[in-house]
Amino acid sequence: TISGTGTRVVFASTGDNPIIGMTGGDNPSTSRNDEIFVSDLDALGAPTGLMRQVTVTTPTNPGAVVNRLDLGRRMSRNGRYIAFDSFADLTNESGGTNQSGFAVFAYDIASDLFRRVGSRSDADAAAFGGDVARFPGFTDNDQNGEPSTLLLTTRMNILPDGTIAAKEEDGLNPTQSRPIQIYKYQLNEPPSTAIFTRLTKFPISSGFLALTQPIPSDSAGRLSFNLALTELGTGNFDQQSEVFYLLTPNVSAETEATVDFVTGASALPIMQLPPPTPTPTPTPSPTPTPSPTPTPSPTPTPSPTPTPSPTPLPPTPDSVLGVSPGMLAVLNFTAMSSPTIVPRTSVGFPLRSFGLPLELSGVTMSINGVACQLQSVSDNKIEFVVPLGLASTTDGTVYPFVVNNNGVVFRGELTAVPARPDVFTTLPVPGPGGRALIFNVTNRVARRDPFTIFTIRQRGGRRVPTVFRVFVTGIANTAEGTVTVRIGDTFIPGIQMLSGGEFVQPGVFTVDFSLPPSLEGSGDVPIIVEVTAGGVVFSSRFPDTAPSFFLL
Repeated sequence: TISGTGTRVVFASTGDNPIIGMTGGDNPSTSRNDEIFVSDLDALGAPTGLMRQVTVTTPTNPGAVVNRLDLGRRMSRNGRYIAFDSFADLTNESGGTNQSGFAVFAYDIASDLFRRVGSRSDADAAAFGGDVARFPGFTDNDQNGEPSTLLLTTRMNILPDGTIAAKEEDGLNPTQSRPIQIYKYQLNEPPSTAIFTRLTKFPISSGFLALTQPIPSDSAGRLSFNLALTELGTGNFDQQSEVFYLLTPNVSAETEATVDFVTGASALPIMQLPPPTPTPTPTPSPTPTPSPTPTPSPTPTPSPTPTPSPTPLPPTPDSVLGVSPGMLAVLNFTAMSSPTIVPRTSVGFPLRSFGLPLELSGVTMSINGVACQLQSVSDNKIEFVVPLGLASTTDGTVYPFVVNNNGVVFRGELTAVPARPDVFTTLPVPGPGGRALIFNVTNRVARRDPFTIFTIRQRGGRRVPTVFRVFVTGIANTAEGTVTVRIGDTFIPGIQMLSGGEFVQPGVFTVDFSLPPSLEGSGDVPIIVEVTAGGVVFSSRFPDTAPSFFLL
């Protein structure tokens, strides 16, 4: 690791006096192992000034690891501090004897003193197999690069003072499987009063215990980390090692807010909580009464033939079960006290991750701790994209959400379901009815309605079935064959469904299909998109309020 100015370097070596011009090293062949060294550098990169062996340790057994200086930035920006893992007793708490577990040590080059940070790796008996590499790094730097915070990882169930919790529920990581978490630790406080603060709430990884390495910035509020074999709600479905961004906004106050959610395409209402399952009321047994004297039946007369009633179309449901992963949704809110929001709208970048900003005008929103991408913010309204990997059941899964408006926070709950299709319209303000956002894409130039069932393809001049493309939200993560289209009362056969949900930009998907000749000349017809998940059909607006298009 090199300092922020490039004038100091720290490294591990099995050499004895490995720095050019250094003398007084102590790493003899009889006890040789990785020791940590630090050196100043001149403008040409040559060693100069300070040349020091930081650790002088002896392996308990020949070849055993004592010190571990992991790849990454292990030196503070100003070059004063070094952080690493070691089995050695560098603070002389046990008479200088190597320990069975390693600990993080922060070394102050200026004072030539070590500081043990937290418990050793074998201190938590419930963390079977011991702890993971801690990957310590420095953050919360002042203008001179002086840090006040240390970042590190551990899977142990520690208390804020770094010791192991005697009662599991009292610790900062009380999950029985002991998943890895990222913490920050106060360097600007004495060891007796410095505390740990957990920054993450990772679930246990699948298959193997995954490592994570925090990559600090100048602030503990913004950092990145890598993680594999874990779905955090962001859509890492192949569970490869990916880089994640962690934003921890400042909180100055909390407030209450009245909220409601609607879908982003046509403002379908969204339930915050799923409806409770009604408990059946037992029917009381009737009291027997005496049978009446029978009355003679009159001579029957023929009944008039009833006029057949048309089968009514199902009405639009009063509410929608919930939001679905990757969908565009809107939060309308009225907070008791909240700063004024400067209205802003962002532009989506489909080839970038994340495609929309996570912070806009000082506003952030998260669902179950996963950041929502923000399309627009204004006073009393946030247009956002639901996290792509948010798991749910067909009955609805309730998750907490948090909105931070420039430090003022309000919280609530909402319900997530596997799918919630909603068709975009051309209305300036999303709502029921209107013209569906649908195009004829048979040829290169997309065209709006009115449409015909067949189109002359420009290349080749042949008459072919028209390829229709409708824009929808709420159909992310849907399997092939689960998305269907209904035109009025006519269901489009599977063979004419040309695509499932194709990603266009954050929160927006398309579905391609063709139509049967029987719909020719139907005129103005409503379009409904349906998704089948877990044996349950999730539908966009029903025909009475669905958007429509015109068929010649």
